[in-house]
Amino acid sequence: ASDVANARGAGGVSSSARRDRDEACKIGYYYHIPKTGGGSLVRYFGHLPEVELLRYEATIHVPKENKTLWYWEHQSSEDHWEKFVVPHALKPGKKLIAHHWGRFGMVGMEKRLERLRTRAEALGCQFMASTTFREPVERDVSDEVFHRITGARAGTYLGDEQLRFFLLNSRRENARFPPDMAKREEFARDALSTAERILRKNFDLVATIEDLELQKNAFLAFFDVESSFDRDNAAGEFVSQTKAEKSGEEEGSETKGQTTGFAAGFAAAIESAAELGTAEQRIERRREERRAEARDARAKAAKAAAAAAVR
Repeated sequence: ASDVANARGAGGVSSSARRDRDEACKIGYYYHIPKTGGGSLVRYFGHLPEVELLRYEATIHVPKENKTLWYWEHQSSEDHWEKFVVPHALKPGKKLIAHHWGRFGMVGMEKRLERLRTRAEALGCQFMASTTFREPVERDVSDEVFHRITGARAGTYLGDEQLRFFLLNSRRENARFPPDMAKREEFARDALSTAERILRKNFDLVATIEDLELQKNAFLAFFDVESSFDRDNAAGEFVSQTKAEKSGEEEGSETKGQTTGFAAGFAAAIESAAELGTAEQRIERRREERRAEARDARAKAAKAAAAAAVR
């Protein structure tokens, strides 16, 4: 995962065809899961003139003045991807595809992403796919706070929301990944194994929210660009944006996990999700632990009282 600038081969394309391509042909793909700090990353690269940002999303927040995105977000996910994103991404230059809300999840994107990578590398382009994750319960709490503050509709809380968004995007559930999959071992196991397989096969760089600065730097290294705007101000803005997205974290707190790099990745998030379960399950588990402690205390007290009575 750390070898983010790796080009995986040219697919047998002639050297003359490759020379016709821009030598700096690079395509980055970023799958933006809500409340993981991805908005900061996308905004940062949206300011870089050397990198063209291709947004793949459909939200209510796009104004009509943004004519291109406004038009395509009202088209189908298939058309938006095949008729806009792919053709533009394969043109010479440096592109970052920002994939967010309202489009295919990775279950639907897996083959499409593989085809784009194959076509890009056949043209001599480098390709890098990346995403960011967060401790599952923290992310769900942050998302709930956001919806309460903004008044936006959040829908019924199903649990495992980060995993659901990774697999299905805003759709969140289907017959394969039903609302109660956390309670049904075969469905939960399928969801976790599917996510891990997609990540291992299709993503070059997986980070946690604590690693956003490193992730940003990895993209800069991949694109081989130096910002033409004020780097110090940009870096400061990026850090403050990231902190603003991390609900409940104090402004002066230090960034955690810098020494762990990208190794934690989604594997750690998946393991945490499997161990912690949904927020409701975690709370219930804590309640049960407290009840067990109370029972133990009462049993010890009764035993002590019985021993005293015998004496």
